[in-house]
Amino acid sequence: MTQYEPMISAALRQLNIYRDHDSFRQAGRVALWQAWTRYEEGRGHFVLFASISIRGVMLDIIKKEVRFEENVMQTEEDVLEFLNDVESPETIQWSDRLSQAFKVLNDAEREFIQWYFVEGLSQAERHAPNGKL
Repeated sequence: MTQYEPMISAALRQLNIYRDHDSFRQAGRVALWQAWTRYEEGRGHFVLFASISIRGVMLDIIKKEVRFEENVMQTEEDVLEFLNDVESPETIQWSDRLSQAFKVLNDAEREFIQWYFVEGLSQAERHAPNGKL
C-alpha cells in the first residue's frame, strides 16, 4: 500500500490542505483500504477508484469541519451580541431576553447558573459543607 502514498499526497495538494496533515493522511489510508476491499475487477481501474475514494473522504472531513465552525462561530456571535445588550456589568439586570432563555432551562440548570455564575462557586465548593472548601 505504500506505493499509493503519493496519491494521498496529491489529494492533499489538490484540496489545498495545509494543516492536520497526519489526520488527513490517516483518513486517506483508511479510504485506500476501504477502496481496496470494495473494488471489483473489471469495473474500471483501481487507481482511479482509489483516488476518488481518498478525495471523497477528505472532502467529507472538510465539510464536517466547515459545518462545525459555522455553528460555533454563529453561537459565539449570538452570545457576544446578547452580552452587548446587557446595560452594564456592575448592575446585572434580567432583561426580557434573558428571562425568556431562563424559562427554557430545567431546575438543575437554573440551580447551576445560580451557584456557578451568580455565587461564583466551583463544583467542589458547591458540594462542600457550607459551600467552602
